[in-house]
Amino acid sequence: MDMLVRANSKALLAVSELRKEVKDSPKSYADVAKYIGTDRHTVSKNLHRSDIALDKFFAISMAIGKDPEEIIRIAMLGRAEGTTALADSGEEVA
Repeated sequence: MDMLVRANSKALLAVSELRKEVKDSPKSYADVAKYIGTDRHTVSKNLHRSDIALDKFFAISMAIGKDPEEIIRIAMLGRAEGTTALADSGEEVA
C-alpha cells in the first residue's frame, strides 16, 4: 500500500475517533467553538471532513478535555484490533 494512502487512512481513523469523542462529550459544538475561538459551523465542518489540520485536531480534543495523543492511540489500536480480527477470520486485509 502506498505510504500516502496509509497515512490518509490513519488520519481518517483519528478524525473519526475525535468525532465520536466530541459526540460523547457533554460539550456542544458551540462550547467547543468558543473554547478554540471560532464558530460552531467551523467546528462541525472540521469534524465532518476526512482529515483536519493537526492544530485544529489538538484544539478540539483539548476543548472537550481529552488528550489528543490518546484519541490518536485509541484510533490506531482500534484499527489494529480490527485488522487482527479480520486476519484471524481468514478474510483479506487491506
